[in-house]
Amino acid sequence: MGLGNFHIGIMGNLFSGKTTLMNALAADPYRSELQSLLGGAETYAFTERVEKGSLTDECLALFYQDRVANIFPTETAFLHMRVLQQREIRHLMTREQRESVLILEDRPFLDGPEVFVKRMIEAGEMPPAHARLYHTLFYQTLHHERIRLPDLTVYLRTEPSLLETRRRKRAESGDSYAQ
Repeated sequence: MGLGNFHIGIMGNLFSGKTTLMNALAADPYRSELQSLLGGAETYAFTERVEKGSLTDECLALFYQDRVANIFPTETAFLHMRVLQQREIRHLMTREQRESVLILEDRPFLDGPEVFVKRMIEAGEMPPAHARLYHTLFYQTLHHERIRLPDLTVYLRTEPSLLETRRRKRAESGDSYAQ
């Protein structure tokens, strides 16, 4: 008998290795081990879906042009994108089924305020009024949408010098968001 449904969220700064860890957990041998612990759970992996031409993509492009002016609309767009993803996760975790479900999520719902927005506030790049409004929207959404937080959250702490090395490497390989 397994644990039933289980949700693992992976948080951390850009280039900390979140997607790499999630992909490793979603593949064998780790997937098989997790599935056996959970009684044969079906595995679903979720990453941020920033589709070309989407509102989030447009806001992100503006953010890279002027971080301070565009942090609030960009994070609001990401909040909306995460709500849509949370609805999918909630559906998988609450549907009537015979088998357990394992959710692996790169950048779970709390990642916005607890990692990125927090860092922008501390750096003075998000004005206090925008920070208060973002947190108000975030917590209202958390309550209204009945967001189910992960059962286990992993935070990848990475030294800034390693983050910069990884960013440069990704930029050299053509990642437009790493430019």
